[in-house]
Amino acid sequence: MNERGIIIYKNIKGKKVFIEEQHQYVLKHWIDYYKRELFLPVLITLDQHTDTLLAFRYYCCDKCENTGHTYDFDKANQMAIDMLQDSNIDDLSFIKKLNNDEHIDFATKKGIISKAFVISFECVDDKYDPENDKIYYIPKDFYNKYLGMAQDNNYERILSDNCIEDDDLSICLNEIPVDYHPNYILDIDLDFFRTAKSINPNKKEDSPHRYMLGDYRIY
Repeated sequence: MNERGIIIYKNIKGKKVFIEEQHQYVLKHWIDYYKRELFLPVLITLDQHTDTLLAFRYYCCDKCENTGHTYDFDKANQMAIDMLQDSNIDDLSFIKKLNNDEHIDFATKKGIISKAFVISFECVDDKYDPENDKIYYIPKDFYNKYLGMAQDNNYERILSDNCIEDDDLSICLNEIPVDYHPNYILDIDLDFFRTAKSINPNKKEDSPHRYMLGDYRIY
């Protein structure tokens, strides 16, 4: 038990699984992994949202002077950049100042992970330069283009039901433009599962991606 509630740790088939109540608290496990390994891990994240907002922005917006409900975003952004630069990963108190959608930005900019690959229902159209960019989003048109899904009234339901089915997830994983084996972290936000069927995929034991889990699963 901790101040935020319960953290659950499991060892499943030799893989370490951590479940945190608030997403930003996975950073303490990522930092531990980073300190123990010889190579920077790659992050693969499955999430309803991209969770890649500027680290400390929410905290700094709340601290900035404002008129009514209009924040000084330029001032807040600069404060957030300064806080990120001054943060020491050996002192985990910084986590309390992060919002639950800012941990990936923090991890990539502090060099805790080398690159992040985001599989999200709120995907974006940002172009990706493998040499320079650290966060890659599955393109917005990916699902209907590569999975052959027409965006009709059933689109969202089918997409949700099949989110970790063998064929669908394998296609998404194959879209990752760098070799991420064997040193990577799998990060899953439970809001990625939006239907009862999504947590009961057809194949559960013999699928290749069931074992593509590196050393850690962190939820």
